[in-house]
Amino acid sequence: MADDARVWKVYLKAARKHDKELLDQWNGTLDTLLIFAGLFSAVLTTFIIESYKQMQPDYAKEAFLLQFANISGTRYVGPSDEVEESARAINCLWISSLIASLSTALIAILAKQWLAFYPVSDRENLREWAQLRQYRFDALKRWHVPVLIAVVPVLLHISLMLFLAGLVVFLWDIDTGTMVLAFVLSSATYGLYGFTTLSPVFWSSSPFRTPLTPVLKRIFHRDSPIIAISLYSVAIAAMLGLTAVHAVTRSVVALYTLAVRIPRRCVSFLIRNVLVPGI
Repeated sequence: MADDARVWKVYLKAARKHDKELLDQWNGTLDTLLIFAGLFSAVLTTFIIESYKQMQPDYAKEAFLLQFANISGTRYVGPSDEVEESARAINCLWISSLIASLSTALIAILAKQWLAFYPVSDRENLREWAQLRQYRFDALKRWHVPVLIAVVPVLLHISLMLFLAGLVVFLWDIDTGTMVLAFVLSSATYGLYGFTTLSPVFWSSSPFRTPLTPVLKRIFHRDSPIIAISLYSVAIAAMLGLTAVHAVTRSVVALYTLAVRIPRRCVSFLIRNVLVPGI
């Protein structure tokens, strides 16, 4: 094809629109993660400074014991090198959380640098521009850059989960009531995260998702040619088995949804919101 063929103009318009939407989405997500990771790391560092004291000897107590030994004439035994298991667990959880949070910030910064290099500058030769853009776009997928960007929020989620677990252990020896409250709220947070991750796997109408949801969908629905069951199906249809035995049945339900149910909902939405608003 010629360098000035119409196909390159069409490709230019479509590619620029696609890349702008993709880069805006990625950069917006990375900016949000950078801000949260920075604030969370600062807060977490404060907790680590406090918890680290539990792994060091109580020098005020040791000084008192030394003075008492000198007065009473008894032999002074120095501080033990053993660290309490709870103190070790707290610091392991919180330090791991801090490392995950800092790793989130580092990967986010690197990803933004990769994305800044991706756009192709304007060129007079449209064919050359299209080929260079396609080369870079294929390279992004070949080197799994979208996967790396999707991992960034997962790291931050893991960091938050580790912090909550360490907080429960930290409160264990301080106050039972406060520890129970922290445990209940942390468990509710874990449960909410698990529900928002798994619900789209079993109910296609679920609006929730996390970065782990697409991975679980591919695992559970690998034998089905169509993952989505039905946006408006009955509960029984939505909870069909996840094995290859039911793949055909689920596909039929999905095709019926695409051919009948969804068009009906589209027409209903158009009537209520455009043609006759207020119904």
